[in-house]
Amino acid sequence: MSYVLRPLFLMLMLTVIAVFTTGCATTKESVKVVHQTKTVYLSIPDSLTTPVIPSRPVEKPIYMSYTDKEKELYLNGVVLDLYKNLNTCNGNLTSIRKLQGTMKEAVTHESKP
Repeated sequence: MSYVLRPLFLMLMLTVIAVFTTGCATTKESVKVVHQTKTVYLSIPDSLTTPVIPSRPVEKPIYMSYTDKEKELYLNGVVLDLYKNLNTCNGNLTSIRKLQGTMKEAVTHESKP
């Protein structure tokens, strides 16, 4: 090697060694973030999931034996019964939605520090 390149080579080697040794010595500690997920399963009360069964209509011969006024009254009663059953089902669904909202609020309230 020439006398001019030898000092440059040595200086380059010393710089590389200095950079590697000081670079490795000043590493930052890695921060580990841990997210913990908690799953809570709450069941819906049986009172809200019981089937609402409409009353069974009368047999055809019995219905046909009614007078026109009796048929009209009977059909009015059937429609009112179905309306009550539908209202009960809608009430149960509303209660289930409220219960789910309450559950979500409880879970989000627990997860806040």
